Amino acid sequence: MIYLGLIPAVAFIDRQLKNDVEAQGKDDLPYDTFNDRITITKAHNKGMSMNFLEERPDVVLKIHLTETALFSLWYLPTLFKKGEVLKKLGGALALGGALGNLSDRFTRGYVVDYILIKKWPFNKMIMNLSDIGIASGAVLSAAHVLLDSYKKAK
Repeated sequence: MIYLGLIPAVAFIDRQLKNDVEAQGKDDLPYDTFNDRITITKAHNKGMSMNFLEERPDVVLKIHLTETALFSLWYLPTLFKKGEVLKKLGGALALGGALGNLSDRFTRGYVVDYILIKKWPFNKMIMNLSDIGIASGAVLSAAHVLLDSYKKAK
C-alpha cells in the first residue's frame, strides 16, 4: 500500500517546506536555485489558482473541502482494486497535494506558495509542492483513462 503512504508524505513534506519558507526573513527571500531556473520566494494565496476568489476565503475553503471530500470518495476504493497503477499513483499525488493545501487553509487562512519556475508557461505562477502533486496526479490519472480507453477499444 505504498500509495496510501504517499498521500500523507506529499502533504507532510510540503508542510515542512512551507514552514521553512514562512520562517525566512525579508532578506533571505527570494533566492535562485537550480542554475537560476527556479526562484524560491514566498506568496500567500487566499484564493484558488491564480488568486481567483481571493476576496472570499470562506467560499474558497468550502470549495476546497468539498473537492477534496468528493475526490477521496472517488479515489479511495481504487486502492483495493488490482492494477490501475497510474490511477493509484496519480490519485495519491493529487490527494496528498489537496490535503497539503487544505491544511494551510485551515491553519493559516491562506496557502503558502514558494516555487517560481522561470520558464514559460510557468513563469507567471508561484506554486508549492502540493500544487505540483495535484497537477502531476491529474496528468497520471488522465493517462490512465486514455490507456484504459485504448485497451477497451482493441
